[in-house]
Amino acid sequence: MIKQHWFPFLTNITLIQQLIDEDNSDIKTDNNLALKQLSLNLTDGKLYELFICISNNIQDSYLHTLTYIFNDLKEAKFENDSSVNFKYDAHIKQHYTNYDLLSSVDLLTHTINVVNEAINLTFNVPSGIKNIVLLLALVHDFGKSSYIQNMIGEPSDTKHEVVSAKYIQLILTKNIEQDNISLDHISSIYKILSNHHSHLSRVNNQITELFYKADHNARKNELKFIKKEQKAKL
Repeated sequence: MIKQHWFPFLTNITLIQQLIDEDNSDIKTDNNLALKQLSLNLTDGKLYELFICISNNIQDSYLHTLTYIFNDLKEAKFENDSSVNFKYDAHIKQHYTNYDLLSSVDLLTHTINVVNEAINLTFNVPSGIKNIVLLLALVHDFGKSSYIQNMIGEPSDTKHEVVSAKYIQLILTKNIEQDNISLDHISSIYKILSNHHSHLSRVNNQITELFYKADHNARKNELKFIKKEQKAKL
């Protein structure tokens, strides 16, 4: 059974709770409109908090795209999937000797952790770069979900980063006019996401480097938290 670890190692969580406690009075008007199009509410817990968190940090970009993404997140039930997969996560096996420990972290929790890290890392980064990094952090592991694989029509042995890239390409294309997105922009995001485990893709690329660091930091913190839990039980 996959454990649903929750790692509130950044201050974002305090801000999220304040927003919720105040009946969303500080949430942007556009975000309120987006919430009405979502099948999310306070009872959805982590998903609701994640939407409020990312939509208040992504500065009005990708608003319609986010609506599609979060509706898919709810349907896919990421909390029931592992955040790593023995079939195609060779990069994790290579960099971590505690692969089995990390495989206990569910996909929703890992997604939240990477988004939190991305927000922290992009605090003083120009908004154009920050928005892309946060979008990448949100969808980078969507390809590990069988629900998303079926939606895209990819076989289960397709690399998860390729499935994730095809997913966001599809969603961005659907919202190309509403979110004022160019085809070149969609192509760039596809290329970054489909190659995000390649070292060469991070050379002289601030967006890819920030995104990679967010994922890497999240994994380090997840492992640290799990080991701390294990030690406490001894």
